[in-house]
Amino acid sequence: RRRGLGERVRFIRGRDTRFLMPALDGLLLTSAYEGMPYVLLEAFAAGVPVVSAPTPGLGEWLGGEGLALVAEAPTPEALAAALLQAQQDPHRRASLRARGRAWTEERNLERMFRETLSLYRSLPARSALAP
Repeated sequence: RRRGLGERVRFIRGRDTRFLMPALDGLLLTSAYEGMPYVLLEAFAAGVPVVSAPTPGLGEWLGGEGLALVAEAPTPEALAAALLQAQQDPHRRASLRARGRAWTEERNLERMFRETLSLYRSLPARSALAP
């Protein structure tokens, strides 16, 4: 508010993001180190376009899969440039939304169950492993 952003930015605390996520224009992931954060999965599922810092491992994967627009550097200037690029390119935003949604739809609970069951079925029977 002190910087005059009150009309453009909302700081919301203590809310369940699942209900707020679909209202976002985008998600900025600025982590220096990260595995697979839930907020990223929630953004994908809600169709929110993601802009990410070039976090080691995660940044390369996100960019390679077309799931996020990855900044060239982890600097405020590079992140701002990536945000601006995403904001000004409606086709890029639409692609990020679609890729994120498709990625989460492919990795649902039913698929996890099928793949886990398939793995268990591919293992040798216990008696075959016994001495």
